Amino acid sequence: MFSYEDDKVIFIRKTLKSWPVLVNHLYVEALGDSLYEMYCSH
Repeated sequence: MFSYEDDKVIFIRKTLKSWPVLVNHLYVEALGDSLYEMYCSH
């Protein structure tokens, strides 16, 4: 039997686990974009 609170805790744990991956992806994407712009503007 799962209560609503248990579901919330599991959801938060999953979110926290995947959060660094998401941030990494966004960071790499932004870095790639800026490098691409720098390279193309020359």
